[in-house]
Amino acid sequence: MSPAPLSRLVCLAAFALGVRAWAEDAPLTTAAAVRELSALEAGAAKPVRLRGVVTYAAPNNAIFFVQDETGGVCVRGQREKPNRADIKLGSLIELEGVTAFGRAVPLVTSRKKGFIRMNVVGEAPLPEPRPATIAQLALPSFQDIRVEVGGVIRAVQSEPFGGTAAETLLLTLGDGRDRLVIALPGWRNAAGLPPQLVGATVRVRGVFNGTVLERQPAFTNRLFINFLKDVQVEQTAPPPFAADVESIAAVREIAHEDHEPDRRRVIGKVTVVEPDKGMFVEDASGGLWVDSPQPAPTGENVDVTGFPAVHEGSPVLEDSIWRSTAEAVNLTPPLVNAIEALSGELDARLVRIEALVLAVSSAGEGPALVLQSGERVFLARCGNPKTRLPSLQENSWLRLTGVCVNSRPAQLRTAAPAQPVSFHLLMAGPQSIEIARTPSWWTFQRIVAVIGALGVLALASATWATTLRRRVTIQTDQIREHLKREAVAEERLRIARELHDSVQQDLLAITMQLKATDRLLEGEPEKARTALNLASAMARRSQAETHRAVWDLREAADEHSDLVTSLTGMVAGLNTEESAKVELHATGDRRTLPQTVESHVLRIAQEAVTNALKHGDAKRVDLALRFTPERVTLTVRDDGKGFDADHPPSPTSGHFGLFGMKERAIKLGADLRVTSKPGEGASVHLDVPIPAETGTNETLRTPSGARFLPRPTTTT
Repeated sequence: MSPAPLSRLVCLAAFALGVRAWAEDAPLTTAAAVRELSALEAGAAKPVRLRGVVTYAAPNNAIFFVQDETGGVCVRGQREKPNRADIKLGSLIELEGVTAFGRAVPLVTSRKKGFIRMNVVGEAPLPEPRPATIAQLALPSFQDIRVEVGGVIRAVQSEPFGGTAAETLLLTLGDGRDRLVIALPGWRNAAGLPPQLVGATVRVRGVFNGTVLERQPAFTNRLFINFLKDVQVEQTAPPPFAADVESIAAVREIAHEDHEPDRRRVIGKVTVVEPDKGMFVEDASGGLWVDSPQPAPTGENVDVTGFPAVHEGSPVLEDSIWRSTAEAVNLTPPLVNAIEALSGELDARLVRIEALVLAVSSAGEGPALVLQSGERVFLARCGNPKTRLPSLQENSWLRLTGVCVNSRPAQLRTAAPAQPVSFHLLMAGPQSIEIARTPSWWTFQRIVAVIGALGVLALASATWATTLRRRVTIQTDQIREHLKREAVAEERLRIARELHDSVQQDLLAITMQLKATDRLLEGEPEKARTALNLASAMARRSQAETHRAVWDLREAADEHSDLVTSLTGMVAGLNTEESAKVELHATGDRRTLPQTVESHVLRIAQEAVTNALKHGDAKRVDLALRFTPERVTLTVRDDGKGFDADHPPSPTSGHFGLFGMKERAIKLGADLRVTSKPGEGASVHLDVPIPAETGTNETLRTPSGARFLPRPTTTT
């Protein structure tokens, strides 16, 4: 190919890459383009250049919403100082920023350590609001744009706004079974809250934000309005206590209807109060939970007005207000059982029930009694969780007075009320508990147990005399056979351990001497002859050791040598010029130990050295023996290749060394620790207690344990 066409291809490729890079860095110019980004794309801080009208601006300039012909977006972040106070409702602005992840829909913010560039170019009429229901506001298509919703104002309250003198007016709007909080931040009305709105049917225009904003929780999941006039009253609310009084049973029926109910009014007596939550109110027809942050005291006759609703399957009165009334309501709680309490007809009513105390539970909101009535177990607690229950004995019979609260399974709104699956009793206080009778020691179960025990004892006494001799004979034979089997098993284990610890170590030493003989045979025949003679001596000693292990593994007292001498002889047999370096260091006051102790310590030392040389390919092995008045400790360290002490070889694999060491440590009542990891050698530490009263020939058999410690590095 000639140079000219090649240069054209290079230019075209560079142009294509430049166009692609320009397309990726090109700013987004419509709200719809921003809203269509995925969460990952929005979090990539794509550039934005928008032109739209401000539909809502917070008084503290923390956030504002901009809407164009394609949709709306939420804008938050640092802005340049000259433009901070120019944003107001209806301003036509041009802004530059970047996208950010907004959970529900993307938003526009400033770059890190930068500002949102903004220019007010004029004013424009507000976009027409889009009609919506409260349920539809959860959809992304209805968020960050002007919407219009309708319903009934259920409650009016306020909250502080950013530490300023202004407040945020909060209106609770009901639409069927759905609720919505309408927020007016920066509200300054010296006349106080507008309670006349409660119960009014309204149409509200504003901007709903469903995105969780960091450090701005007050701007999440609320419909924001700019002025109180954005709430258009279609039907004024009647005075709260002007409605006719209805029975609580009628209000409970209305609560299950699938529409937005009007405010209802009942008169009843407060039976139980839960502080800061509400109260149960009852009349002659039934009971009802009344939602009220400041409930009336227990026993008060109240005139209540609120909105019927259903919570967890039970009717309630929401957003309620109350006043005291002189109209008295007399209640006589019926005495019921658990089956009647579960019928559903006594829900929210004051009842009496007798039950058996099973336990006192401290789980949940406060202390509760675990009770049994018939075959049903239920809980009883006080409405105030800080109330202390009286001291009660288990198996006491109580007569309790409280509100029966039914629990129903979750169900669809349109479904009929489900049958209760459980209930609990909510009491006004400790005065609602009466002790019917204290527990008697002679319960039915104990009487049956005592009679049964006496019958068994009488039967055993009648047959004991005739069967004792035969049982003793059988058990004596069994014990004798068991002792024989245990003696054989113990002897087998002892012989296997002795053969493994002594013969294998001697064979390893013989092998090392023969290897040294092979290396020195041609160059240094004298040294080779010395090594060969030493191997021959070791073979004779191994033969004697085998003979001793088979016929009598216990050395005679006159042939017994002390532990240091035995270990010195073992080390001397392993050291050659060509072999690994094995050294012994003994400290403390040397003394004669019990024969069993010296034998087991010697065999453990032999096994540790054998493993280091045979399996670990160690070049150096150090033995440290330390005597103290109460114990003797042995430490064997090598610089071999180590192993995984988390997973030591099992005896079934043919490797009995660690298993035999552990058995000997258990017999000594000693602490055996094996520390190793691949590539860093191994360390065996044995700590043997020597009681002062232990005889020299007494076998030590106390509980012990062996631990394999893989992680710490071996120290020297």
